[in-house]
Formats: sequence, structure tokens, C-alpha cells
Amino acid sequence: MERELERGTLLPSPDRDRAGALIALILLAYGLIRIIELPSRALEFELFGLLLRIEFDARFVMLSMAGALAATGIDWILASHPLGRSVGFEPRVLPGMAALGAGAILAALPVGPAWLIGLGLAGLLLYVVLYGEFVVFDPDDPRAGTAGLGLRTLGVLLIIGVAFAARAGGLRAVYSVPVLFAATGSVCWRLLSLAHARRSIWPYATTCGWITAQLAWGLHYWPLRPMQAALILGLVTYVSMGLSRAHVTGQAGRRTIYEFGGLSMAALAAILLLT
Repeated sequence: MERELERGTLLPSPDRDRAGALIALILLAYGLIRIIELPSRALEFELFGLLLRIEFDARFVMLSMAGALAATGIDWILASHPLGRSVGFEPRVLPGMAALGAGAILAALPVGPAWLIGLGLAGLLLYVVLYGEFVVFDPDDPRAGTAGLGLRTLGVLLIIGVAFAARAGGLRAVYSVPVLFAATGSVCWRLLSLAHARRSIWPYATTCGWITAQLAWGLHYWPLRPMQAALILGLVTYVSMGLSRAHVTGQAGRRTIYEFGGLSMAALAAILLLT
């Protein structure tokens, strides 16, 4: 295991061979989307009076495989951690979503320089997420605060990416809203668990997802650019998650509400005027 010297203490880092092998397998799955051709199969079913259709093709299979590799591979990465304790479900959320999101973006890009650059950035993103999860695995690690901040930032960016992909792809609200609810709720659940692992944070995560989903439903019918809508939803996710985190840690108060309120108004004005 690679170790580095920081603040006079030997601090653990993810095993490079394991992280490299895992990321290589995920990137290979992205590449196979362009090579493998599978017969497309569609599953149609009715739910609440709506006809839903899910298409199973090479893209669906490979993206699902990439997400599963990232979500399960974190076990292998964390197995080399000095704590050596069992891994729960929480550390799997962000790696799995990062792998799915990066793969979906790459699958939409034409083969060329942009795709190759995107492939490299996807590998870097995955390593950052794996490194962050490795560090926060030990709450007493002096880097845990910085790593947690980085994971929170990446979590909000993932929500923005999901919202942008749904809006730019013309996805119907009946599909995009549940996806955003699930994605936001999962990300908030993982990130809030970093703030208070001993407290049940499902109500907070569900509330964050519900707020984002309700706003997404309303914005779906507004004449907004995809990036504008995505940034607004990312802002709402950030604020709701921040307020929930403050409440979980016992830091909620008027000052916190005023700070998030002022930040929200300034950021919303910037989004509407500059994008």
C-alpha cells in the first residue's frame, strides 16, 4: 500500500494497482459500447395508466456493467485500508453514479478527439471518487474534512449532469422526475451520512430528493435552456442538502438560513443572467 507523510503521520492511500485495474475495466466497458452490437430488446409495461418502455441494448448493458463494477469494486479498494472493517452500502453510491454518469456522457459523444479527452477525464473522475471514499472511510483521518468537501462538490455536479442529460435529451417528465428523485436522494443520503453516521438520515435524503423532483417537474414546462435548468436543480440540491447537514450536525440557526438564502438568490440571478 502506498503511504504518504502528512502532519508527521503516515497516512494510507488507495492501492494504485487495484485502483488502476478497476478504472481500466470501467473504461473498457465504455469502449465496448462502440464495438459490441447486441440485438435490442424492449420491455413495455403500464404503470399508473402510463405506458413505459425500457430498451435493452449494448449501451444499457455496458453502462449497467460499468456502474456495477464501480459500486462493487470499492470493496476491493477499501479492503487494503488499515481499518479493515466491512463495507456498507453507503460508499458504493457515488462511485456507481459517477461511472454511470461519465459513461452516459461518453456514449453520446462522437468518436474522435473529444471522446478520447472525455475518456481520460472519466478515468480521472473515477480515481478522485475512489480516493475520496478511501479517505473518508476513516473519520479520524486528518484529510477526511477536505475529502468530504470534495465528495459533496462531486455529488452536486453529478446531479447537475443528470438534470442536464435529461433536459438536453428531451426525456419526458414522467421519466426524468423519478430519475432525479432517485439520484438526488441517493447522493444526499451518502453525503449526509458523512456528517452524522449514527443518525438516521433517510428522512432528510428523501426530503432533498422530493424537493428537487418537484422543482424539476415544474421547470420541465418552462422555456429554460438545459444548462439553466440543470444549474437551478443543482443549486436547490446544494441548498437543501446544506440545510439538512446543518440540522443533522446541530448547527442550524438563523445565520445558516440567511447565508443559504443570500447564496441562493445571488446564484439564481447569476444563472439566469449569465447562462
